[in-house]
Amino acid sequence: MVSRHAATPRQAHMTVVKRIFHYLQGTSDYKLIYQQDKAGELVVYSDSDWAGDKTDKKSMSGFIAMLNGSPVV
Repeated sequence: MVSRHAATPRQAHMTVVKRIFHYLQGTSDYKLIYQQDKAGELVVYSDSDWAGDKTDKKSMSGFIAMLNGSPVV
């Protein structure tokens, strides 16, 4: 969302970017743990929103892949 304002950033956008970097710094030791006792079940979820952005009416979509119940990065 913040990258949409990369061409004309304002102070509010820079404040949000600093918050994002602060969050990333504080969670850098987090990790994903995968269960080894399952037989590799892969499930993928997706969603989309047609023209849902109130600012410029752009559509958005996304997905997440889960392997044995944990997200795949």
